[in-house]
Amino acid sequence: MKSHLLRHAFATDSKVGVFNKVLGDTCVTDYVCPTKMACLGCKAKIPEPEQEHELHEVIKLSKDMEDRFTKMGLDVEVKKANK
Repeated sequence: MKSHLLRHAFATDSKVGVFNKVLGDTCVTDYVCPTKMACLGCKAKIPEPEQEHELHEVIKLSKDMEDRFTKMGLDVEVKKANK
């Protein structure tokens, strides 16, 4: 059990935190993630202009999801997609 937790901790440590690529930016936090991995809008990121296309793709995907949920009559999901 303990070895499983250690493996998981090391794997997670290598995927989050200082200077890791996140959506459209680079994460620079050296502590626990302040937004619980909700990177959009987080202040612990350095904008990377060459990655701007990633943000546009997510906006497009979100609008597409909103349209699909509206057609399906899933109002709660529409509200989630708007966030």
